Amino acid sequence: MNKLEKYLLYLTIFLVPVAFANLFSNFFDIPKLLVLALGVALTLLLVAVRTLLGGKLTIGLSNFDFPLLLLLVAYLVSAFIRSPNKMDAFFFPGTATVISASVLLYFLINLVGVNKKGLGIALFLSGTLTSVLYLLATAGILAKISFLPQFVKEPSFSTIGGLLPQALFLGILLPLGIALVLTEKEAIKKLFYAASLAVSSLALAVTVFNILPGKPNSPALPPYQTSWAVAIESLKVSPLLGMGPGNYLTAFSQFKPLSYNATPLWAVRFTTGTDFPLTALAEAGLLALAALVLVYWKVLKGLAEKLSGGFDYEKGLFASLVLSLVLLFIFPASIPLLVLTFVLLAANAKVHEVVIPLSAGGTVGSRLPAAILTLPVIVGLGLLGYWGGRAYFAEYQFRRAINFLVANDGKGAYDTLRETIRLNPYVDRYHTSYAQVNLALANGIAQNKDITDADRTTISQLIQQAIREGRATVTLNPQRSGNWETLARTYQSIMAFATGADNFAIQTYNQAVALDPTNPNLRIALGGVYYALGRYDDA
Repeated sequence: MNKLEKYLLYLTIFLVPVAFANLFSNFFDIPKLLVLALGVALTLLLVAVRTLLGGKLTIGLSNFDFPLLLLLVAYLVSAFIRSPNKMDAFFFPGTATVISASVLLYFLINLVGVNKKGLGIALFLSGTLTSVLYLLATAGILAKISFLPQFVKEPSFSTIGGLLPQALFLGILLPLGIALVLTEKEAIKKLFYAASLAVSSLALAVTVFNILPGKPNSPALPPYQTSWAVAIESLKVSPLLGMGPGNYLTAFSQFKPLSYNATPLWAVRFTTGTDFPLTALAEAGLLALAALVLVYWKVLKGLAEKLSGGFDYEKGLFASLVLSLVLLFIFPASIPLLVLTFVLLAANAKVHEVVIPLSAGGTVGSRLPAAILTLPVIVGLGLLGYWGGRAYFAEYQFRRAINFLVANDGKGAYDTLRETIRLNPYVDRYHTSYAQVNLALANGIAQNKDITDADRTTISQLIQQAIREGRATVTLNPQRSGNWETLARTYQSIMAFATGADNFAIQTYNQAVALDPTNPNLRIALGGVYYALGRYDDA
């Protein structure tokens, strides 16, 4: 079972950066989150069963344990207390789940006793596969394979989910790859590592070239001053816990400074800050920042020791860790980059094993201490598996609804969205889309030349349902300006024939403006409502 745990961790570490699927609305992040959560949960289940059967638990204590536990607590407490919609925190974007699963991955690596070289090889092979697929896409070879999805055929296709995250990921792996080549004794393996390093270096060079300023794939990042202002204003609301994981979009809308409108990106609402510390500060507050500072401090303390002597495999691992932490301080985090960082922390940790006996001799109740410890974990994982399965199946249905919309099949989209909401009624995106589909169907019927009484009844029902779904989005996350905007546009579209809709439109637009005060588009939309009512001074 211990071997199975190790191979499962290797497989998880290898698959997270390369996982993608067009089964969900987001082709990259949701599959990666699924692989990460599933890999960690299955390994934890195996550890629990092995502990129950063996009557003892062997844990690995290390120098990074306290700051990472503090980071885990910060994100979980902030998610439960501060995040208005728990689905944003734990499912998509799922920041709390990413951090929690990554921290648990770190502890499981130390607990299971995974080989440091095995960790490095799993990471390096994942980077090599990413590089090969990117080079094939850039060369146009993937575009010639007919059965591949269209997004895979794009020249900028990356399994990481973007060219900037790919450049960061491959750059961090360079010292590790060099260490593998220099320290490997077997000629065949050395040749393979050298070829892989060459491919990864070429992919890194091409990626960096394609994201230079002025290139079509050059990344758009929020200005540092804007991210700083958002973080500081978030601390004024909740110093210790921030605005809540997965809730950066709300913080950005509320707190971005007026100067942001003078930039070319003025119409863009960002879901992350310029770098990871500023994002963590806004989402999880000073508690998360304190944990990050402790991690950086402990790594910095070991820098002098690692600089002495010649270059070996452990120094390659440490160089990759330092590079990862430096890049996180400059650029936004992604799921592969966070997982890579936590795996490198585990690979550089100084582990001290402690055996905790959980049996009481050869009696019938000898496994009772182990059962008390492990059974709640097993039951908890079972419940998480059930609700997580429903959430992912709902996301799959949501993707099907999008496909129906692309195919101009309104009825198919309507029925599938209704099933999506039945499976998971707690995601505001689903209700927003359902409201828009209801309005589109009502508008389509209203365009008919000869409208029957039955058509009028159907139109009325669709409009009422659109309003209900718009209100549901506001109920699920009342702090998000976009949800109020959706409801306001719904009221605005029915002003001509629904008494009182104009007042509701004005009220909801005002609430949207209050939650995104420097957004000129919202004020223009509100002005349009006033103009339609003849209130020209207000307009």
